[in-house]
Amino acid sequence: MRHWMRASLASICSVLLASTLCFTQNNSENHPLAVSFDEVRDHLIGDPPLIRVSLPQRESALLGMQGIPVRVTVDVNGNVISAIADKSVSADLQSRAEAAAKNPHFRPFERDGHAVVASFEDRVTVLPPELVPKRQYHSRRFATGTLFG
Repeated sequence: MRHWMRASLASICSVLLASTLCFTQNNSENHPLAVSFDEVRDHLIGDPPLIRVSLPQRESALLGMQGIPVRVTVDVNGNVISAIADKSVSADLQSRAEAAAKNPHFRPFERDGHAVVASFEDRVTVLPPELVPKRQYHSRRFATGTLFG
């Protein structure tokens, strides 16, 4: 009798464990993990996104300093699967910022040794066509380098 109860208890526990693992895996895919700016810059492979566009001087100065906010989602392989630009700019700038934000690639974000879907807000730098940026450097000590001079 006891052997039968142990076998039943073991099978119930294994079913509960399997369903919990499936739930957490599906939950992580449905709800991306929010990551910090520093973690994003540490995982970025290559240069941060930027676009070149001719704008009136006032708008160009404002966007050049702040950039265009973009909500980015990265899959478990480090590929950008979604980029949604802020609605405060024109539709043309939104589409260009979204396209630029989809270009970078990231090292996979991990939690507890497992790759996870990550979500964060990034900014797409806006430069005039004639301004050539210096290459940004990335360091664990400093969040970002410099774009100009």
